[in-house]
Amino acid sequence: MENKREIHREKTFKSFSYNIFGITLPFLLSLIPILVIKDYQEILAFLDDGQFLIFGAGLFTSSYLLYTDTDNQKSIKKKKDKFLSYICFWAILICSSFYSILYCLKITNVDFPMDCLLIRLSSICLYIIATYAVYRSIFIDFLKLYPEIDVKAESTKEIDKIIGQLNNI
Repeated sequence: MENKREIHREKTFKSFSYNIFGITLPFLLSLIPILVIKDYQEILAFLDDGQFLIFGAGLFTSSYLLYTDTDNQKSIKKKKDKFLSYICFWAILICSSFYSILYCLKITNVDFPMDCLLIRLSSICLYIIATYAVYRSIFIDFLKLYPEIDVKAESTKEIDKIIGQLNNI
């Protein structure tokens, strides 16, 4: 039993790492020139443009897919998982809408007094919630309980069934 738990944890962590790394890879790669040039204000500009909202939407989408899977629905027992399952769809809409508004304001050069601190905090908070939602949804996805089949017992049943049918002839 302990071995199954360890395998479950390893698979969850591996899948979680790939999800986080894969979705945030553009940001991580953009950090290289920022660190080389030492223009750290660009990190804040990245947040101010709402780019982290895109990552949050991507993570929420992954979570939503896993939470809404029929087999995973049976494994959702904890209140926090039920809550995360419920909010994923709305969080995708919030992240996407918030980003599209920021992008629209930027490309139309509308000077809208939007507080950068609000954008930063909401982007980071949504990303953190999305990260946790991805972890929990992957954890639940790997909880799928597939029936263990005793091949020997099943074979014996089938043989007994065949012998029973032969005896009736």
